[in-house]
Amino acid sequence: SIFHFTARLAPAKEAATAPAPVPAAAAVATTSTDAASRTARVLLAEDNPVNRRLAETLLTRAGCTVTTATTGRQAVDLYVGSPAGFDLILMDVQMPEMDGLAATAELRARGCTTVPIVAMTAGALQGDRERCLAAGMNDYLAKPVRRENLLAVLDTWLGRAATP
Repeated sequence: SIFHFTARLAPAKEAATAPAPVPAAAAVATTSTDAASRTARVLLAEDNPVNRRLAETLLTRAGCTVTTATTGRQAVDLYVGSPAGFDLILMDVQMPEMDGLAATAELRARGCTTVPIVAMTAGALQGDRERCLAAGMNDYLAKPVRRENLLAVLDTWLGRAATP
């Protein structure tokens, strides 16, 4: 569990010997893992409502701002509409209208070369990871998504630790 609170304390009676107070908001903002991960903008492409909600919850708790798409086509359109708006794309491999592999290929063809794309798939067959990487994805995350695995992906591809 993570708890955040704000404490409003009365000024010390002996100001000369008391250390300078640090505002609670400043203390929270300077926590390295909290502040670093707070600005991460993630595009989550997932058609299954349960998987989408789980990933959204985990990402939000990790301090990320999440934009969701329910099809590969919608993910491509969201990225193209705001190419500088995302730091990471989590892409389900099997979606309607356009699957994650085709969406990744289109994103890479449209210039999305610096934003990491991480495959999310329930496929655990031999060769699935290699197929995703060959399609232009940077990494692979098996479903059901586990918190520690997602946090490791955020740490790897965003270059900073995420809030647990």
